[in-house]
Amino acid sequence: MKTILFLLSFSPLSLLAQFPTGWVGHYSGQMAISNSSGRTDTINVELLIEPIKPDTSWSYIMKYHSVNNWNMEKAYTILRNGEGKFLMDEGDSLFLDITFMNNCLYSFYELDNTYFSSTIRLLDGNILFDLFGGKRTIMHSKDVKEENATFTVDSFSPEFAQTVILKRKQ
Repeated sequence: MKTILFLLSFSPLSLLAQFPTGWVGHYSGQMAISNSSGRTDTINVELLIEPIKPDTSWSYIMKYHSVNNWNMEKAYTILRNGEGKFLMDEGDSLFLDITFMNNCLYSFYELDNTYFSSTIRLLDGNILFDLFGGKRTIMHSKDVKEENATFTVDSFSPEFAQTVILKRKQ
């Protein structure tokens, strides 16, 4: 299993495109918000990505607009932190690591024993934003033997998801 993951990590696809080429712009869409109990809601979302300092930092502003006039804005700064590595600065000395691979920004973090995994992918000039997570409670665990090694596989249950296709505004 580790051999396959190692080989996949050297895919030539990871060399195709670089952030932020083609990403800068203003986008909007309707986000689906779901949880494991089956409840789904929607909210209108806008995303603005603009350069602050060329090839070094970008503003990333996500605006949420509900149907009952509830609004929220999340303003972040994306900072280059090496080749394919970035930091999301939340403005309060909290930095989240982001990795750029296959024309997608990936992040994974934990807050109060809840894991979050997000992808932000440029697709045909639009952005697919996907965030999901759940409690960091092991639901199933098994030791798996492969040749001369044993690996432990732990399973966690996703409990919520937020997904939106953000279309570029002209």
